[in-house]
Amino acid sequence: DPLTLDVYPAGSTSYTLYEDDGISEGYLGGAYATTKLSSDDTSGRVVVRIGAQATARYAFAGQLCSRTYVLEIHGQSPAPAAVTRDGNPEPASSAAAFAAAVEGWYYDGAADTVWVKFSLASTATTSVSLE
Repeated sequence: DPLTLDVYPAGSTSYTLYEDDGISEGYLGGAYATTKLSSDDTSGRVVVRIGAQATARYAFAGQLCSRTYVLEIHGQSPAPAAVTRDGNPEPASSAAAFAAAVEGWYYDGAADTVWVKFSLASTATTSVSLE
């Protein structure tokens, strides 16, 4: 924690994050979890979705109940007018303040990258939109 996701929007794409304890063979009995991640820019704006964590059969040692996500959304020019999460505006930040912020976003014009940070319970879903 945090988990940084490098997002390169290109149509409608998805990925499934797989996690287990990384030590035992518990995954053979179903001690692992998956989280579906997707991005879609086909509407003319970028939308990143994070699904709820799905435990296969059993929880595993070290499984997180919540985590901080940092989205690094590449290829964004010009800067978005706003960033929303589940329809609610995210606070704009500067690059210097972003590292210490609990939640928010900023635009790196030199890299054409939008950075977004937030915490999310493992059982929740969320949708981040660049407006």
